[in-house]
This record gives sequence, structure tokens and C-alpha cells, in this order.
Amino acid sequence: VLKSVHAELFDNTRWDTHMEFSAKLMNPLGAVLGEYLSETHVRIIDDDLFPSNRFKEEIENNDFENVREKLLTDYIYRNLSDPLIWSGTIKMILVGAFDSLFMMSKLLVHLYILQFVVRVDFPEDE
Repeated sequence: VLKSVHAELFDNTRWDTHMEFSAKLMNPLGAVLGEYLSETHVRIIDDDLFPSNRFKEEIENNDFENVREKLLTDYIYRNLSDPLIWSGTIKMILVGAFDSLFMMSKLLVHLYILQFVVRVDFPEDE
């Protein structure tokens, strides 16, 4: 006897590579489950386009002339709408800013040492 199990899927317009879940059969009535046949993994390939379905017609027709910048904007928006990527981006911006501030302060300290401690006179431009 063959039985089917139905799982309801909800369609969305957000692109993901795939959705994956597993199903495990338990407590059978009138049957015996095999050791390896009681569990299965289901992988659903996403039908949405990357980075969004906004330019579906242009992407399917390989017509990128008028949408290049808009695709980049959609890509950036999609990435920054993810809280993990957003917080990581802010952290990297702050790290870069502090690194630049540290380098500038080192440069100013070296300049101060050369001018006032070691007393090196720099030639003035004519």
C-alpha cells in the first residue's frame, strides 16, 4: 500500500537558493518502518530570480542595458535588509573608520616628534 504525505508550501518573492527540510515517519499503525526508510530530506529549488523578480522580463530576455544600475541597487537593498549583513556592514564601516583615525593619529604623532622633539626643519617650497 502506498501512502502520500502532503506539505503545504507558501510562495514568496524573496530569492533563496533553496529550502530544505526533513520529514520523519513515527509510530506507524499496522506497518513496520525500515531503519533507513523512515526519514527523508526534501529540497525545494527556488523559482524566484536573483536578486529579485522586479526585472524578471529583462533577465529572461538577457536585456541588461537599461537595468544594470537598478539590479545593483536591488542587490544592495536585498543584502542590507538582512539584519546579520546590516550589522556586519556597520561593524566593518566602524572598524575602517577607527583604523583610519588610528593611522592619522600616528601620522600626526610622527610629525610632532620630527618637528618639535627632534627639531627637523622641512624645506619650504618656493
